[in-house]
Amino acid sequence: MYAPDKWTYEGIAFYAKLPINGVCPDASVPVYRVYNNRWRENDSNHRFVTSVREYQAMTAKGWVGEGVALCAAFGGGD
Repeated sequence: MYAPDKWTYEGIAFYAKLPINGVCPDASVPVYRVYNNRWRENDSNHRFVTSVREYQAMTAKGWVGEGVALCAAFGGGD
């Protein structure tokens, strides 16, 4: 039954590891989060980036840097 005013569990989309003191465990890369700080305009938004250069560029443009939000696994794929 669909209920537009209720949350619907959609399953697990992905797994990620949490950083410990801002550091990701081996075999993972940091995923940085930035916030546009537009809550007053009702236009809040977050972006997630794995590039520290992109993170720094966005904070230089006024986005709020929130540090490492999660750690994404990496490794040799087929």
